[in-house]
Amino acid sequence: MPRKISILSLLFCVLLATALWGYVSLKAPTTIFVNFPLLVQPQEERAVLSELPKSIAVKVRTSGWQIINLQYFGASPRCILDLSKLPEVSNGEFRITKNDLLQNLMPPLSLEKIVELSPESIAIQTGPIAQKTVPIQPSVEITPREGFSLIGTMKIEPDSVRLRGNPALVRSVEHWQTAHRKLTDITKPF
Repeated sequence: MPRKISILSLLFCVLLATALWGYVSLKAPTTIFVNFPLLVQPQEERAVLSELPKSIAVKVRTSGWQIINLQYFGASPRCILDLSKLPEVSNGEFRITKNDLLQNLMPPLSLEKIVELSPESIAIQTGPIAQKTVPIQPSVEITPREGFSLIGTMKIEPDSVRLRGNPALVRSVEHWQTAHRKLTDITKPF
């Protein structure tokens, strides 16, 4: 007579087999690309003039456990370049090398884990900061309750904002648009 296997025993065996398979699979070396968002901190009273990549792609070869830790449990990956701590090539110009990028990766990676880096170098041009005050333009859709109507004009506080940064970008902004907001069934002043 065949022996009966309990559902609980079968479930335990499947879970144990899955756990062992996961452990062995994650112990093997794996290669993936990790994007490190690029954050540039210019010197005091300077603005970045050149267009920069949004992130640094790093090809990493390490165990699956360390990849999971890097992507899901560790500190969020980023590359922070503090230009006040890097040497200038000429007036306001910086050449960021592969070594500079690797030293500024957070969390730091050991060199034997890094297979490839893209881009490998970056040229950064800085210049004086421009400032400009622009009016705030609201993007609001107001629908009062039936029988009610809007009285007067909308007053926004603050009515303007001061922009500081890259002169070309600051000059191109004529107003600052708010996020769109839809207000319905309005019955009281707001």
